[in-house]
Amino acid sequence: MKVFICSYNNYYLAVPMDLVSSIMLYKKNTDKINFTEENDNIYISLPLLFNCPSLNIHHGIILKNDNIENSNKIILLTTEIENETEIQNDIIFPIQKSLENIIVNINILNNIRFSEIFNGLFFKAGHLVLLLNPLPIINYSKRS
Repeated sequence: MKVFICSYNNYYLAVPMDLVSSIMLYKKNTDKINFTEENDNIYISLPLLFNCPSLNIHHGIILKNDNIENSNKIILLTTEIENETEIQNDIIFPIQKSLENIIVNINILNNIRFSEIFNGLFFKAGHLVLLLNPLPIINYSKRS
């Protein structure tokens, strides 16, 4: 599976490329976790969602939208995409509920459990990498 790798405070975030429509530069920081509708698009700040407000936003990851009726783009605002890499599925470990207590500095929306927002974790060059599952975020944003 190909992923984009973004750096956060004490871990990295991997975003599966098969869910990404395109990437854009985005230099504005936002002070809102709320889903912000701007130009009929929904912008979601991952640094704020993950309780890392001091991190600068560098990129917008535009997710694929299979719903033709909904023309809104869902854009995940994230730190700088440092690289893209291929990861093997057999090195990804599932996130168990017990791990939710270990990684407590991540502020997930009340209606989404921590274990739902990530497909798993793996280690690359000794660093923790969380594999993002954007589908719960997309589904939540469509309900809001």
